[in-house]
Amino acid sequence: MKAVCFIFLFLFCSLSSYAQVIGFEEKVPETFKVSGKGEVKLSSLFYKEGESSLEWDFQPASTLDVQIEP
Repeated sequence: MKAVCFIFLFLFCSLSSYAQVIGFEEKVPETFKVSGKGEVKLSSLFYKEGESSLEWDFQPASTLDVQIEP
């Protein structure tokens, strides 16, 4: 039983090391692109960490494309 708990704990801890944090404090990262008439900007209305978050002004037929490097 202890071995099973250890394995689950090891797997859980190793998965969290792959997490990526993208900050929106200074500007919208260049990897966030909008096609169509939509717009991406910074907002201080809602945020979880820091002082700003990403706001996508969605328009019909617009898409938000995010390019994240592996």
